[in-house]
Amino acid sequence: MAIWTPGEAVLATDSKVTLSGGGAAEPAEQTCKIRTSGRFFFAIAGLYSHVPTRFDAWSLAEGAIAGSASVNEAASRAERRIQPALRMALADIERRDPQGYARRYARMWLTIWIAGAEHGGP
Repeated sequence: MAIWTPGEAVLATDSKVTLSGGGAAEPAEQTCKIRTSGRFFFAIAGLYSHVPTRFDAWSLAEGAIAGSASVNEAASRAERRIQPALRMALADIERRDPQGYARRYARMWLTIWIAGAEHGGP
């Protein structure tokens, strides 16, 4: 969940990480879903890992966000870095498991929230 007002930004998640390899979900692990990169905090939901294509949205986002000067720049850089690898992962999942793809990824693939302070505010 992300809430932003002119004076405050709140980013909250649960800690259950469920990995899916394009088929059955693997056992959940307890990992913090809010991470830091440079001066920003970020969280990701959706398809953030796909082993067969080596897709790892966490590391791609972290590398893209680290040197950004603004939240907008961080978001643009993360999108440019993640998008091609995400497309490859989704294509592989759809090829391997069309029904699972339709059930899990027909509407939402990945969401990323980025928070940080700019110009004295959130």
